[in-house]
Amino acid sequence: PFHRVPDTDFWYIVIDLPPHSRMEYKLEVQHGDHKEWIRDPLNPHLARDPFGANSVCQGHGYERPPWTHHNPEARPGTLDHLVLHDTPFGDARRVTVYLPARFRQTRRYRLLVVHDGGDYLKYASLQTVLDNLIHDLEVAPLVVALTHPHDRLIEYPDHRAHAAFLVETLLPALEQRYPL
Repeated sequence: PFHRVPDTDFWYIVIDLPPHSRMEYKLEVQHGDHKEWIRDPLNPHLARDPFGANSVCQGHGYERPPWTHHNPEARPGTLDHLVLHDTPFGDARRVTVYLPARFRQTRRYRLLVVHDGGDYLKYASLQTVLDNLIHDLEVAPLVVALTHPHDRLIEYPDHRAHAAFLVETLLPALEQRYPL
């Protein structure tokens, strides 16, 4: 619970945030029966996501991990854009495919499927992260299929069409096009 500074409209809370950590948050404000989530109006630090933005609080000594920053020595992978027309959803679906630098059709690659892939590219710099991790030999070169759902809250949880899309549409299309 928040505590009010007497004779003011200022409320506060003390949270022990471990050193080198980071958290995102929103505040729930209630006026009568109405509840609303808001960003902290006194905190200018924001993290954006597909649903808007959150306030950010960083523990002492927090630094963004080096593998999230652009490394000019890391060769960039490329993005291939596919549209799969005949899907169990009954409509076309986009898939963005990350191919590592030095991709060769004569080699075989592991596959990673990332749901909400477009969001990870936009909000989490996934292409930069993959380029850096591969460059630093933290992960082997891999092919990454980034899906773009139409309605994630319906399509992901125990949805037959989504499962069929992954197994019967996406994987065969990727196996036909890339050496997986």
